[in-house]
Amino acid sequence: MILFAWLALTILLAHHHVFWRDEVRAFSIALAGDDLLDMLRGLRGEGHPAVWYLLLRGAHALVARVEVLPAVAWLVAFTAMVLFLLRAPFRWPMLALFALGDVAAYEYTVMARNYGISMLLIFVFAMLYPRRHRNGLLLGLVLLLLANTNVHSALLAGGFALLWLIDLLREQGLRWTAALGHLLLGATLLLMGVIACALTVYPPVNDAAVMEHAQLSGMFLELTVEPWLRLLGPMPDQLLRVLSFALSLAIIGGIWGLVRSTGAFLAALVTLLGFLLLFSLIYPGDLRHEALWLVFMLALYWIEAARGLGPTCASSIRREDSVVSTRAVGHLSVGILLASQVPGILAQLHDSLGDKPESRSRDFATFIAAQPQFARATLIADPDFLLEPLPYYLPNRTYLMREHRFGTTVIFSKTAQKSLSLDQILDNAAALKRAEGNPVIILLHKELDAVSSSAIEKEGYGWELVVAPDQVRRFLGHTRLLGRFRPAQRDEAFEAYEFLDDLRAETR
Repeated sequence: MILFAWLALTILLAHHHVFWRDEVRAFSIALAGDDLLDMLRGLRGEGHPAVWYLLLRGAHALVARVEVLPAVAWLVAFTAMVLFLLRAPFRWPMLALFALGDVAAYEYTVMARNYGISMLLIFVFAMLYPRRHRNGLLLGLVLLLLANTNVHSALLAGGFALLWLIDLLREQGLRWTAALGHLLLGATLLLMGVIACALTVYPPVNDAAVMEHAQLSGMFLELTVEPWLRLLGPMPDQLLRVLSFALSLAIIGGIWGLVRSTGAFLAALVTLLGFLLLFSLIYPGDLRHEALWLVFMLALYWIEAARGLGPTCASSIRREDSVVSTRAVGHLSVGILLASQVPGILAQLHDSLGDKPESRSRDFATFIAAQPQFARATLIADPDFLLEPLPYYLPNRTYLMREHRFGTTVIFSKTAQKSLSLDQILDNAAALKRAEGNPVIILLHKELDAVSSSAIEKEGYGWELVVAPDQVRRFLGHTRLLGRFRPAQRDEAFEAYEFLDDLRAETR
């Protein structure tokens, strides 16, 4: 019944889902290049390892349609949920809270990203782990693949290896046995996976997107507090602090619930610290990143429950008071963390079924497709990344003004043009119209109606848009407003303008 509810919920959300730039960006990269090796060379430094891109390219080779993007993401998540609901040794409330929460029903399913693959591989590892003494090759392959889904999962793969090592040391020490051989085989495959991940991710070409200054990361605020804010709106500061403190305690309690297993306890603690360092030094954490640790915690409880140490162990286990207390704390804490995802899915349903999609790219594409005169129009935008979701919906060429090139994916490089003005946007449009001979359509995130004085708008990763009333007048005098495409859940809301003539006679 939970699986049927998950199916209904995800199909409903997928039907209304509008793809935004991070989803289509990966798809564009996966299809780039003349062959597989060319695609992998182009992937170097993108920030994500190769598994998701290989899946997308392989699926598109079989079925050459853009719909393989949501199909692959949904099928991966469906496999993970079947495995979780039918094999995880949890009671139905915990199964339902996870399956019908924002993470499993939207972020890792409807949102077509690589994080659903991590969820599947984490659950596969948890299912296979009890037979680790004879499944070293299979577990090692799972860890190799997990390390190449995203950088966060490479940390989690290391956490599983730590659990495996400590369990082996507690069971038999360091003496040579077949079990040690399986561990070494698995560790070797994991090391190969981490090296492959590092070689794919570094050095980053999107160097402007990397944090320049360390900032202390909170206790997974996107995972815990943000869903409540999204559903209920702004809260009084005092209530917000109380909620944040309570949910932070739930994270600590979830780790404490594993204290009877040294390996699981240390794996949970070390990966939590690793995530906090990653979010503080490299890139801030969002829900899709932070929730991987929650899935990892579920896998640890799965493993411990299977051998009678977790919060759902069989009644045959002895009921010492301290053991029951530890289990109760862990069970309650994990339940609170899972329940914190329910407000997120309710808010997502409200937004997706209402008038606030992830992006307005589909509405714009529908408008353009209904206008035959724009079939060959060139598209430009500020910020440039407004163009990234459009290749899923439109065949039109897109020109990236800050990089001075045609393309479908933006490189967030420090060498790109940092500052752009409305006059320069018009100059780009005029040059493109002269060179291509096709209409030029401009997408602007900045609402020009609100401009009353000169200002510098901050955009993207260190980008700037210079606006001034006289520039606004010139811009509106050389363009025609086609439509307003707002609001959106993210920043992909904009106005669309058709460029009417060039500015060779304009003096500035």
